[in-house]
Amino acid sequence: MNIEWLWHISPCVNHVGGEVRREWVDALRLIYDHELMCFGEAGRHRIEIGDEVYECPPNSFVVVPPGRWHTGMG
Repeated sequence: MNIEWLWHISPCVNHVGGEVRREWVDALRLIYDHELMCFGEAGRHRIEIGDEVYECPPNSFVVVPPGRWHTGMG
């Protein structure tokens, strides 16, 4: 999956799954803009947005709506 275009958008890019980690959990956070989360080839990922849980297979993405508490884990 070519994600080079992501490095040219603002405000920031965080590529999830680009490195191999055994287990991880992102901090619960709330942002006031859309967040595009791209999941790489390594591992299995899950994201919780409010009370909803989404399984994210390799090479998938999720758009988190603004103003929603969310966390990711793998």
